[in-house]
Amino acid sequence: AKPVTLRKLSKALLELHPEWCLDEAVADTPRRRQLGAIAEGVRVLVVDDIELNRRVILLKLDQMGLTNIRCASDGAEALRLCNSAALPFDLILTDVMMPEVDGCELARRLRADP
Repeated sequence: AKPVTLRKLSKALLELHPEWCLDEAVADTPRRRQLGAIAEGVRVLVVDDIELNRRVILLKLDQMGLTNIRCASDGAEALRLCNSAALPFDLILTDVMMPEVDGCELARRLRADP
């Protein structure tokens, strides 16, 4: 599978949640502060076995105002985090090919036990 570019990640997230758009043209306006408050409440889990990939994704999510982020280095760790979380994650970004539990198996298990 091809890696996702930051541009494609941003586009996909904004298609799902257009209210997260933090356009630079609205730098420090009430709208940006309101959107920032919405983004702060979004719980994100990033799952990837490659640390550099996690760092890049974290950087991009931070640029989008998403700061409530947890990371896992494989699907098994992600399942533990999901099962122990007080609140469910709003968004899970996962790699497909990982050791132990891959991204597809992670998705199957999460869907089977929401």
